[in-house]
This record gives sequence, structure tokens and C-alpha cells, in this order.
Amino acid sequence: REKIMVYSWIGGDRPSEVAKAALDKKNLGYKAIKMNGTEEMHYIDSYSKIDDVIARVASIREAVGGDFGIAVDFHGRVHKPMAKILMKELEPYRLMFIEEPVLHENLDALKSIANNTSTPIATGERAFSRWDFKGLFESGHIDVIQPDLSHAGGITECKKISSMAEAYDIGVAYHCPLG
Repeated sequence: REKIMVYSWIGGDRPSEVAKAALDKKNLGYKAIKMNGTEEMHYIDSYSKIDDVIARVASIREAVGGDFGIAVDFHGRVHKPMAKILMKELEPYRLMFIEEPVLHENLDALKSIANNTSTPIATGERAFSRWDFKGLFESGHIDVIQPDLSHAGGITECKKISSMAEAYDIGVAYHCPLG
């Protein structure tokens, strides 16, 4: 905990509570949080859903200040057209990263999204071996990979994946929702 940044999960499903939850984590000593971004969206959806996401993130940024990391997880629930809009609208909040703006298998959509934003993109919790990550690395559109230690072959395989990421100048944020 002294050498690597650790972030905490705050949910995000209850908009009225996210700013307080983020501030609580900051007061516990965390330097960053990750939260749900949005409910499922249609290919072209309501701007009120976008406004809701922006309001939640804005309330967190206001509560915790500019030096606190905020990561937003789309969970692959958003399609490319709306992901592009969301990512552009979220840029002023200087996010640590957006996780799974679309599913990681959709490399063409990731390319389109990456070319339209300055926000780092994270993905990989659903990739299960270094061979699954190889295409993500080679695409050049991912900034942070998230191998899941419980699903991607354990510590040894994840270390190999991390070494590959280093060669592509890609960060690593291990994923494990199991506790």
C-alpha cells in the first residue's frame, strides 16, 4: 500500500450517495475510487442518462477535489455512439480512466472511441490469457489493462500479461471482484 496506488469501489447506483461515499474513502486514506458509470444504454439514447452520469461525477469531483482519482466503469453496457458522447462530456473531470466503454472484443469501436477522447481507456477483466490481451496491446487503443487474477490464470499468468503490457507502455490495474 506504500508503493502502489489502491482505489476503492463506491458503487454509483445511488446518485445522491456517491459524493459522500467518495469523500468517506478519501478520509480513509484512499487516493482514488471507481464507480458505476451508467445503466445499460441503447445505441442512441436519452441525453438525460448522460446528464445523470455527469451530475454524479461532478458531485464527486466537487467533494474530493482535483487531486483525487476517479475511475468510471461502463461495464461494456454502452454502445459506441453513446460511449463517444459520454467520454467527451466527462473529459473536464480529468478521470483516471474509463473502464470498458464498450466490450473489449470490439476493437473497432475502441479505436473510434480512443481517437475521440483524451481520457485513458481501461479494459481486460473479461480477457482470460496473454493471448486474449495480445490483440488489445497491438491495437494501441488501450491505456490500462485489468487482468482478473481469479480468471486470467492466476498470479503467474497475470505477471506475464503485465510484462507484455510494459512493453506496450500500458498500465496495469489488477481486477478481482471476489474480495
